[in-house]
Amino acid sequence: MALFWFKIKYFVTRLYAGLQMTNMKRFRQILSTAIIPVLCTVTSGAQINTPVYIDITSPDRVAADGFRDTFRQEANTIHVYTTDHACESIARVWTFVDLGLVSCEVVVNNEAFTFFNNPFVGRYFKIIPEHNLLHPNWVALYFTPQDFERYNRHPRVVAGHFPAIDARADNLVITVFHGVPDDDNTGPDNEYDINRATVIKPEVILNAQGYYEVYFNAPAFSGFFAHTEDRSGLSAENISNHDFQGISVFPNPVSDELNVVIQGSVGADPQIIINDNLGKVIYRGKVAQDGLMKIGTARWAQGIYYVRYQDGMRQKVIKVQKL
Repeated sequence: MALFWFKIKYFVTRLYAGLQMTNMKRFRQILSTAIIPVLCTVTSGAQINTPVYIDITSPDRVAADGFRDTFRQEANTIHVYTTDHACESIARVWTFVDLGLVSCEVVVNNEAFTFFNNPFVGRYFKIIPEHNLLHPNWVALYFTPQDFERYNRHPRVVAGHFPAIDARADNLVITVFHGVPDDDNTGPDNEYDINRATVIKPEVILNAQGYYEVYFNAPAFSGFFAHTEDRSGLSAENISNHDFQGISVFPNPVSDELNVVIQGSVGADPQIIINDNLGKVIYRGKVAQDGLMKIGTARWAQGIYYVRYQDGMRQKVIKVQKL
């Protein structure tokens, strides 16, 4: 047991050292040596505040009650925000920029709530970074089946005014309110600015533990609300993570070769960067003049990868599965 904790302490020490490095190549090498552990504390029998490490790639518990976690998250890192008392997952953030100290709060209501006479899932999220509040980042939110069952019992859903969330949650959408809750009082819970919102079509996975993992490229922070239709009265643009404006990939899932197509005008120094599920860069290349790229994937391990287009003006991310 002592040897086990020594190894954990050694890895965490190396990880912390990597976070302080300006040489991100070395940091990615550290990330690739082991699964990234997340430290939280639990009460177990007579042992109080026992440190527990969980694998960020497969959380098996979701926050049962409202909770706020904080973490200082630097550029090119992945972090799962959890409850300290039970290591229950709240949300996962993968960032390419320095966010500083991040406050990640989940609010859990016993029933779906109503805003502008429209139903919303009772579980919603406030993710507020110290820096780069309006910068795009990849986000995963975690929901329970009970969250969606409560939404489907909302009177407006039962009456047929809004569709119920289906079994795979394929019809789920996320409204993102940009800025901080104090910006205005015209949004849900008398917070946020109703004129600064984006409606996103996420990718949803029902994991082996029976929880829903909702992935999307968030155009900004900080309020995230789930429902089944675009809300009337919101100034929103629809974004699909399956086919971002300006970039598309196929086939997806992929086996031997991935085609990347860049459409329209591009900014300075356009690049395609591909990361594995732990953030390690496995491909980097400049965009061809004709906007067409073929990338060999035969030697990639099975799993999830992220294809990122970036130039001097923007960045877009598409999630790809390797068979």
